[in-house]
Amino acid sequence: MRQLNEMRRGLKHHGILPSAPAIDAAREGVEAFFRENTPRIFGITLDEVSLVDLIRVESAREKLREAERFNAGGQSTRAVAAIAEAVHVVLDAYQDPKGGHSRGSPFYFGPWLGFMSQFQLKQSGLDPKMVRFLEAITESVEAVRDGLGILTLGIDYRRFARFRSLSPSVRRLSNRTSYQIDIPLARGEQGYTPEEVHFCNDFAIEVALALQEFDFEIRDPGAA
Repeated sequence: MRQLNEMRRGLKHHGILPSAPAIDAAREGVEAFFRENTPRIFGITLDEVSLVDLIRVESAREKLREAERFNAGGQSTRAVAAIAEAVHVVLDAYQDPKGGHSRGSPFYFGPWLGFMSQFQLKQSGLDPKMVRFLEAITESVEAVRDGLGILTLGIDYRRFARFRSLSPSVRRLSNRTSYQIDIPLARGEQGYTPEEVHFCNDFAIEVALALQEFDFEIRDPGAA
């Protein structure tokens, strides 16, 4: 750490650029410092430190932890499925009304349309064409709502588009606490590359932290 500080002072006050070997040596020294002291101070190893711990929505945080375990075990498809569910859990959690305010959440873009599962629709006696129409409408509106939520947060829509193209389809069930995840057969067989898993995980954390940054509670004037 002393060597790193001397390099910093030399660059900042004297314009002396450190050599490549000196930078490598400082990097190794700093890493060794944190690997030695992180367990002493925080009770976990440096490799266990993760932005996932900063996510306030417990169920989403647990899903991302589950994804880490799947990925470590070589189950990349299940890892990305858990990440996709975590993103939907976070988005749904922050669409709840704030403090009971009549205007609801600023992240609310219309009612949830998944009031009937696909099975219930098919058993309803409706014409099959009408069932397919209702399923398509539900899927389209849910996609628009998700997109509006992402744009409202100022998150790069291109990153969201890539996440959607990589991750499986996620639909909230009628009990509003469980999710149905549809993994394409081809993707299930070939899995995901480490870069794809890393991208999806980073995106999930980005969304969760962005929502927390803008989260707030509205005090009900009529409350005691």
